[in-house]
Amino acid sequence: MKQLVNISDLSYDSDKYFAGDVAGNLPPFLRRNHLDGLELMICDEYDPIGYPLEYIRGVHLRFWPTWYCFFLGDMDKAAGRLSAGTSPADYYEAETPADWVELYRHNICQAVKAGAEYVVFHVAECAVGEIFHRRHEVGSEAVIAAAADLINEITAELPATIAFLAENIWWPGLNFTDPALARELLDRLSHRNSGFCLDTGHLMCTDWSLRTQEQGIDYVCRRMEALGDLAGRVKIVHLHQSLSGKYAALMAETAGDSLPDMWQTMEYISRIDNHLPVTTPHVKKLFDFISPDYLVHEFMPEDMADWEKKLKIQQSSYNPSNRLPVRGAVSEAD
Repeated sequence: MKQLVNISDLSYDSDKYFAGDVAGNLPPFLRRNHLDGLELMICDEYDPIGYPLEYIRGVHLRFWPTWYCFFLGDMDKAAGRLSAGTSPADYYEAETPADWVELYRHNICQAVKAGAEYVVFHVAECAVGEIFHRRHEVGSEAVIAAAADLINEITAELPATIAFLAENIWWPGLNFTDPALARELLDRLSHRNSGFCLDTGHLMCTDWSLRTQEQGIDYVCRRMEALGDLAGRVKIVHLHQSLSGKYAALMAETAGDSLPDMWQTMEYISRIDNHLPVTTPHVKKLFDFISPDYLVHEFMPEDMADWEKKLKIQQSSYNPSNRLPVRGAVSEAD
């Protein structure tokens, strides 16, 4: 099981964590923390100088929270699912659904250039006006069907050696609350090297009653057990914890009809999706149900010191020696 961390290729991240010198500062960071490489979100063109190819294991594809109506060509409804004053052309960076699909194809091409062993794709749909109250107009069945069509379009030229992994969120789509829908998604995909990315924090966000990490881990395990043989298709885990159910319930109860602006939305999601380190040894139970190829320690650290602190805490939760095996491109010679 390869141990990774997540980061984007935006200069904001490289400046914040690596002082603008990723090639120089990344290798010792990986060695110090017993990591095998990165899951990189490529936001535009892949730059091998900025993020050397030998350290990239996976690529997280871009994500638009609401896309369903736009993809189906209903421009009036698509516009109504965005923040006031935001046009579909600005939001999707495209004039037409076909142009938007090309953005995804380009994103996948960049992942291939980066030498990715897998790509991750969020299968979810949520209009801006639904984020707080979670009364969704489009259900999971419709999202799964449309997402399968979209995925088949954008992965037509994805090499068979690169795994396509669908990630769960707490919105309609793939959220692992209905095993039949998870199976339907994989059955619809043309790319045969397909599977799942389990995000533990996202899954915890589907149950507002969770109050402790142990309850959260037990809930994730029950959901994985319910998948049956499909649990073997979980190839990667984004490991972190979010116990935000009390806050989510309060916001759902008090949410008004006005559309949140971008900053309100970002603040809300950051309070829902905490990306905090797992601190309980109870997490070992999860790996009785799944045997992923990759474990991504997925945090939103304030700086490098905070990043390394969270890594150490989470690694210690299931590995008391805090010595994870270093494989792949990272070696003492780097």
